[in-house]
Amino acid sequence: MNIAPISRRHTNWVLKMKNVLIAFFISSIPLNSFSEINCSDENGGPLQALEKVIEAAELCPAPTTANFQQLCNDITLRSTVSGDLSEKFAYVFDKRIWELSCADPQNDSPEQAKIKIQKMWNQFKTTFKCNLVGSLVDGHLIKFALYKNFPAFVSTLVEEYDLDVNFVDPADQKNALDFINDEIKKLDPTFNPSNPGTRSLREYKEMLIKLGAKPSR
Repeated sequence: MNIAPISRRHTNWVLKMKNVLIAFFISSIPLNSFSEINCSDENGGPLQALEKVIEAAELCPAPTTANFQQLCNDITLRSTVSGDLSEKFAYVFDKRIWELSCADPQNDSPEQAKIKIQKMWNQFKTTFKCNLVGSLVDGHLIKFALYKNFPAFVSTLVEEYDLDVNFVDPADQKNALDFINDEIKKLDPTFNPSNPGTRSLREYKEMLIKLGAKPSR
């Protein structure tokens, strides 16, 4: 059986498509991620190293339902990290986010890890759910963290990794700030700022706004 040699035109087309895919992936990353990034390595320049980070992110397996539940447990327990990695991570949820993104604490720089984490989050952010029967929460991880009075989870997502918290949850058509506003309205239809019953919710609302959150409606 004779196999026709690959033409130079075909090779150029393959390389062109690879560059298109890389450009598409880079375009999905917030611009401020590149203001700090230093992905150069000993085997090539910054672009080659960036390609390796992107390829690793693309090959990372999708999080499973069990992974989501582990994150929910981390939030509920507010588990802290012990051992050698305690200097890098304060909470277990942070370490687990790295793991779910295939970011390596031993070898990846914070900037490289951020790219991988943003890739994972942008692809799966609407599917992160926590099952809490009988709660006010519809199920999304961010709402779950606020319901559990653990705002550190949300602030870490935004301040450390520039992750989007303004997306609308398809389960209830609300984003995080919509959810908090609705919960305040349920407890206090007059939105009385001195109502002690909504103090925590109003603090969360202020925090979200400082982090760049906006209502979707």
